[in-house]
Amino acid sequence: MPQPDPPAADPVDLLDGLLHELLAYGVSHAADLVATDPGQALTDLLCPPAQGAGSRHDRAIRAHRVLVAAVAALGRPATPALEALLDLHPAARPVSRRAPLTRTERREQAGTYYRVTSETVRRHHEDRLIHRLAVELYQRAHLGEATTHATDPQPDHTPPPADRFPTAGPPPPSQYPAPAGERVAGVDRP
Repeated sequence: MPQPDPPAADPVDLLDGLLHELLAYGVSHAADLVATDPGQALTDLLCPPAQGAGSRHDRAIRAHRVLVAAVAALGRPATPALEALLDLHPAARPVSRRAPLTRTERREQAGTYYRVTSETVRRHHEDRLIHRLAVELYQRAHLGEATTHATDPQPDHTPPPADRFPTAGPPPPSQYPAPAGERVAGVDRP
């Protein structure tokens, strides 16, 4: 009897695993995706090699842009915490601190956004943040949607039902009689 094919790995779980591996290196530049095995695998998942897809460097640049956009879409405090964990913006640090940070230093930076220690980030926040990023990346790369924080594409501009407006109230100001001897709309009243 033939064996059934094993179920395909969940792409979000693959992204989650690759992002966890990339935490060891940081990805401050697209070249960091090319330089590491998990970075190359992430590039292949986000921007698969295909005819006309460009070189691996072209695809890494696109993948890095998708990564940065996905992190930005998650909002505060996840965005700055993930930017710190992945070392996405080293130029924002003072010149004396632009050398690559250790994983612990990046966790300390991320902890400032939650007001916790680097150990607390590792134990309680890191996995959740990375999983949220993996879902966001999956939605952007594979479902073709810009963000998991979707908005209604066509907002409803119809007025609310009439019963929600008060039925009785003061008349609009234009219907009030002007007191005698006052100037109304450029005309003197007797």
